[in-house]
Amino acid sequence: FSSPVGLSLGSRTPKDEGATIPDHPLADLGLKPVGDPFTLQAKVIVLDGPPKTAWRKPRGTHTRNKALTCREKKSLGIGVFPKGEQRYDLFLPLHDLWRQYVIDLMNLKARPSWSPALNSKLLKADYHGCMVTVAKSRCPSYVGLTGIILQEKLNIFKIITRDNVIKVVPKAHSVFTFELEGFHMSLFGSQLCFRASERSARKFKAKKTIDL
Repeated sequence: FSSPVGLSLGSRTPKDEGATIPDHPLADLGLKPVGDPFTLQAKVIVLDGPPKTAWRKPRGTHTRNKALTCREKKSLGIGVFPKGEQRYDLFLPLHDLWRQYVIDLMNLKARPSWSPALNSKLLKADYHGCMVTVAKSRCPSYVGLTGIILQEKLNIFKIITRDNVIKVVPKAHSVFTFELEGFHMSLFGSQLCFRASERSARKFKAKKTIDL
């Protein structure tokens, strides 16, 4: 008869039950005769090495990816335009790309007239590269300012003028206008006080009047 480990142990007589097997290689593993064949009792034999334990990161070492602060962004030069690159003509190709983007987004070439359904698309569009004019503002010094939008943040537009000067114009209490394919459009800045990425997924409600 073959034992569970594949060794032939032979037969035992009743008088040998309970006796040890000093010469057998499995005697020191706790092999005890219980009837026939022998079985292993109350002993764990590890055949595949020690059990693998999951590695855990020590407590207190978990860190989250935090967004950069305004001071850190400024020190790294993020969003800062060098003086040698503050030229209006350098951003004209960006404006051409933006025009093509909006024409394709709103399908203006196939529309002979303006449709109210385009208002929601206009609110969710990206305006980096748009040439705008400040038509109304609570601050009189901003009225009439024209330029290309270089950067859009939560509450401001950074606009470069034809004089190669970058102006920071607040969105709130301002009305911006631009022309595209014969359509003259107005943007109420108070409705755009969101980041560009957040505005693209936001649902806007229609309002009868919008005050500056």
